Amino acid sequence: MIRAIAAVNYAKTGNSNQDVNGFETTMEPVKDLGYPVIGRENNVVAKSLHDREDFILVKNEHKMINLQVKDIMYIEGKGNYVSFFTTKTKILTLQTMKNLESFLLPYLFVRVHKSFLVSFHYVEAIDNSAVWIKNTEIPIGDSYRENLRTFLNANTKQI
Repeated sequence: MIRAIAAVNYAKTGNSNQDVNGFETTMEPVKDLGYPVIGRENNVVAKSLHDREDFILVKNEHKMINLQVKDIMYIEGKGNYVSFFTTKTKILTLQTMKNLESFLLPYLFVRVHKSFLVSFHYVEAIDNSAVWIKNTEIPIGDSYRENLRTFLNANTKQI
């Protein structure tokens, strides 16, 4: 169960509630948003949710921080804590990589190392041992290499 993270999808549905600002919100898992998932065992999806306006609420110390999923470049895990590296800031929170990986899968995030989950939209280059995002080298773990290769084959056109 994910405790420190909540997905909010702004939508007009029969199951929605109005928040204090009058917006209609509904809490629903990403997998139920109607995007077909193929090859789930290989962490491959048919369509990206990256351009949606979905956001997550991340607990940081004594406050909740609103992060748009599309702004997250990569996530680094350290034990039971993770650091979100976004286009604007870095946020540390108590969360496990396993929970985040399953939640962010439909947004074209891929696990490349036991400590790193990257948004493919920000990947600038890939070599045999690393993924590069904003001049940051993120190592590719040996046990995640095949997962990355499967992800690339399903989601990119290589020439």
